[in-house]
Amino acid sequence: MDEDVYSIWLNSVGISSNIKVKMLEAAGSFKEVYYINEKRCKDFDLKKEQIEKFITAKEDIEKSYKILEYSKQNGIDIINIAQKNYPEALSHINEPPIVLYGKGNKEALSEISIAIVGSRNCSDYGFQMATKFARELAEVGVCVISGLATGIDSCAHRGSLAVPNKTLAVLGTGVDICYPKTNMSLYNKIIDNGYIISEYAPETKPITYHFPQRNRIISGLSLGVLVVEAAQKSGSLITATHALNQGKLTFAIPSNLGSKFGEGSNEFIKDGCAKLIQNIQDIIEEFSLHIKVKLKQNMNEKNNNKKNLLDKNETLVYDCFDTNPISYNEILEKTRLENSTLDSILLRLSLNNIIFRIPGNRYLKNK
Repeated sequence: MDEDVYSIWLNSVGISSNIKVKMLEAAGSFKEVYYINEKRCKDFDLKKEQIEKFITAKEDIEKSYKILEYSKQNGIDIINIAQKNYPEALSHINEPPIVLYGKGNKEALSEISIAIVGSRNCSDYGFQMATKFARELAEVGVCVISGLATGIDSCAHRGSLAVPNKTLAVLGTGVDICYPKTNMSLYNKIIDNGYIISEYAPETKPITYHFPQRNRIISGLSLGVLVVEAAQKSGSLITATHALNQGKLTFAIPSNLGSKFGEGSNEFIKDGCAKLIQNIQDIIEEFSLHIKVKLKQNMNEKNNNKKNLLDKNETLVYDCFDTNPISYNEILEKTRLENSTLDSILLRLSLNNIIFRIPGNRYLKNK
């Protein structure tokens, strides 16, 4: 209990997390960090105002006891950086959070994860792409991470939950506060089927600068960041930049030229900061071998399961597909089905995300 209280306290002290980590390593426990005196503070190259903040903050230890008690009463997890269940990926980033507060299923923290980010104001195209890619990543066992904002974030969470699969939301408020309130239904679904985390103590209201701050956690937890649709100066580009600085993979889906919704993501691709993505296979190919093998196995199982649900004529059409595009007329010739029958089957397969249409009246199997 002592370590929980003192970790909560250290998390609240207004100095760099990097310095806090050094203090923890030197002291050996959170409690011992609390008892570091003014003279010893100088060993950590703290400036005068930082020392004052650190020493003055000790007067607020009672608040930490109250936060701990509130968390216990409201089913909120407290995970500190010294614990085994703290995400290893986060411990390696610049300014790692000292404490994570969580609500829901904490197993989501140990899943293979990809962040999907984009603008709050998105187009119908952005809505469709975020939902599609989140769903397809979830289908092969990837936990989708986002920030529970309106727009692309919400689409990403909903797409993942539709499978269903775990999704992880990183908040700029306390985990007990849903922001925006219009996402309350989604917030509750994530608690039931995924995990909500924040470095901010419970009951922390939305503060503007908290949201760009939390973006380093979104990228830090993920293997890579997929930018779906980002306007110029979009906050999602901050997340993608964090990913680059953290040595993470960065991806972007191209938007229509001239679209104000995707100017930022298109520029990110143009500048060589992100790999252009057309399907989830493009993402999986960038992973290390052991992750790639696992996800491809999941993908093959998914495709086999889908095929097992097809009727005789649907299977006949499905078997026409390999890895290359195939034209409508080629399918017609191979299957010898009536036009109306083939039209109906192609529509059903498209709606079930098994195939998709490309220009020239051609089709591709979803990988």
